[in-house]
Amino acid sequence: MDISDVNADFYLCLNEGAGEPRACWCKGRMRDARRNDWMHVAIEPPVIGQHYGLGGEDIFQVLLATRHKGQTLFPVSGWPAHVYVLRSLDQSILGQPEFDDAQVQLIEWGMLYRTYEEAIVGR
Repeated sequence: MDISDVNADFYLCLNEGAGEPRACWCKGRMRDARRNDWMHVAIEPPVIGQHYGLGGEDIFQVLLATRHKGQTLFPVSGWPAHVYVLRSLDQSILGQPEFDDAQVQLIEWGMLYRTYEEAIVGR
């Protein structure tokens, strides 16, 4: 799949913006004990799961939240947006409005870009 041609909501680069762009589609808003602005997103291409002990199972959905106070993803208050990237340890939470720390794992810091072109230039 050529992600530069897809109709994504925005693009995520992992490794604080240095990684390859991933197309993202917002699936909903979630909350935990500390904040109510986690964004559940589907991503393409997926994150390789082997780095996180998942063997051949890749990560197609993640949770994102801004890293800086005063910033938000609902709507995105500034581009590029610095985000925390979490994976779900319990896939059942992805259909729920709330989760707790034991159900997720921080896997990376990333940057969100409005377009594929901005993601390429920004990294």
